[in-house]
Amino acid sequence: MQFTVKLEEADEGGYTVQCLELPAAISEGDTKEEALENIKEAIQLVLIETIEILNDEKLMKGIRRSRNDLEAGRLHELKNIDELDEAWA
Repeated sequence: MQFTVKLEEADEGGYTVQCLELPAAISEGDTKEEALENIKEAIQLVLIETIEILNDEKLMKGIRRSRNDLEAGRLHELKNIDELDEAWA
């Protein structure tokens, strides 16, 4: 699997790097080489976290229900994170 990364010099020195296909995968390093090594780990962590979310049946059920509600024009307001289980039931 190949990913495209954007490597930029940071204003404060060093480099920042982001995976264009996985925007949550962001890292940095003092050198280009270090930044590129660090983004590999960031990409792995994002992929692992994504797999864990996809394997969480309760969470996926809630995400599908929320998407369906949004598409139907229904909105929910949660005042407390503990209400999430009730909203997704």
